[in-house]
Amino acid sequence: MIYTLMVTCTLENVTSFGVNKETYSFAIKVHCANCHEVTPNYLYICVEQFVSSKKGPGQVNACYKCKLCGTESTISYVPNSLRRIEKEDLDALVSFDFRGCVPTEFQPSGEWDVSTEGASVPFQAKFEEIGPCGASWSDYDENNGRSIGIYDLKTKFYR
Repeated sequence: MIYTLMVTCTLENVTSFGVNKETYSFAIKVHCANCHEVTPNYLYICVEQFVSSKKGPGQVNACYKCKLCGTESTISYVPNSLRRIEKEDLDALVSFDFRGCVPTEFQPSGEWDVSTEGASVPFQAKFEEIGPCGASWSDYDENNGRSIGIYDLKTKFYR
C-alpha cells in the first residue's frame, strides 16, 4: 500500500527545503500488518540503495521481518515522488510502497538542504530539537542579515 509522508511547519525566510536523494536515509518506524507489533528501532531507508526482495524477484529499498510473528515486509520508494517542501501548509515530501507493514512514525534526522531568498549556497539543517511541538532548526543568514528557520516541523503518513 502506498503511503505519502506529509509535512507541515512554520518557515522563517526559507523558500524551500528538502533532502539529498543520494545520501539521505529516512528513519521510519512501522508496525506489522499481521500482528501490529511496532518496530522497537527505526528502519533507515535510502531511496538510492536497494536490497533483493525475499518475497519475489526484484529489488526493494528495505526488508523487515517481524520479530513477533515472522511476517516479512518490504518497503520501496515510489519513483519520482521525492519533493522539496515549499509551503507551510500540508505538503508531500515522499511516497513509499509498504508491503506487509504500515508506517507509524518518521524521525527527521540527518542533513536537509535549506534554500533562502538571495542565498547563493543552500544551508545545511539538522533537526536536533525534536519535542512535542515538532522539530525545529534555525540559523542566521549573515549575507542577507536575517534569521532563518524551520519551526514546528510535524510529519504524518497518509494513504
